[in-house]
Amino acid sequence: FFNMKTDNELVPYEEYGDLYYRNADKSNHLGFIIRSMVDIYKNLTIDLLYRFCRFTYGSYTALSLLQDSTGTIIRTNRDFSWKYEPNVPKNYLNISLLYHHPIGKKINLFAKLSYSGMSGLWVDDGNSDKTTSSNLVTSVLGFDLKFCNFKLIFSGGINNILNEKYVEFINTNSVESQFYEAGAPINYFATLNLVYAF
Repeated sequence: FFNMKTDNELVPYEEYGDLYYRNADKSNHLGFIIRSMVDIYKNLTIDLLYRFCRFTYGSYTALSLLQDSTGTIIRTNRDFSWKYEPNVPKNYLNISLLYHHPIGKKINLFAKLSYSGMSGLWVDDGNSDKTTSSNLVTSVLGFDLKFCNFKLIFSGGINNILNEKYVEFINTNSVESQFYEAGAPINYFATLNLVYAF
């Protein structure tokens, strides 16, 4: 559980591709995290993580740029007090099913299936718009090989198995309201790592 009160928090804003920062006089970060790992059967484990966040501004006014319907830029003082902070999901849930199977003393096979669910994100300090929630499923399959002080790890997998359309990144407080950057569609990956333990 956490409850943090902050003075002069840095807040990003974007103007025509350039990133700047301003200060929120006061903000409050309230939330909690629950995590549990349970061995279901032999080498099969379930890992569950839930995070709740309620990030809000306290006292916060700022000189902001707005673009009207004709494209004209207007500078005006706006009051964002008691608004939700953008780009912070209120709810986040991750559930992973992990399996590992040793083959002898040197080789270990592993597999992982994960689900991540996230609630919508506010896009600006005025809470003018919000993304939809996202639900992503990924999988990984691989093995690691130990020899001397080295470990060779090879894995491959699939991201976004359900091929869901979602927002991966937000341009917070974009003057042109170009807030959204799309997440990648279904894609495949492979990794090879060599680790040395001293």
